[in-house]
Amino acid sequence: MAINVQKGQNKNLITKWICLLAIICFSSCQSFKKESFLNNLESFVNEVELRCENYKENDWTVADKKYNSFIEFKYPEFRSIMTAAEISKANILFGKYKALKVKARILNFKQGLNDMLEQATSFTNEIASDSTLNNK
Repeated sequence: MAINVQKGQNKNLITKWICLLAIICFSSCQSFKKESFLNNLESFVNEVELRCENYKENDWTVADKKYNSFIEFKYPEFRSIMTAAEISKANILFGKYKALKVKARILNFKQGLNDMLEQATSFTNEIASDSTLNNK
């Protein structure tokens, strides 16, 4: 009878060790995924920063889908296990992406204004140089 009790205790102890190892593995996997998330987010924002001056509307659509995947799905998954510094880093990267997009839109708007000014100048010069309009 004592041997059966000891076997039961050993089995219980082994089960506890297996559970403990599973928890440790799960924790380390989550930590690895969290680090991967932060690294991927940083790489994404850096890539956008390098290329955004040449982005067309379609490029921004693709980038926005990836950004939304980060902020709507991946960030909420990891936020609860992130440190304050990691949350701050993610927020800085999210803000940087938004700023890059706004700057690109401002530059496009500015270029549009420059185009309109050039067209208006050409229009005015054409009208002013038309001798049939000046003689009457």
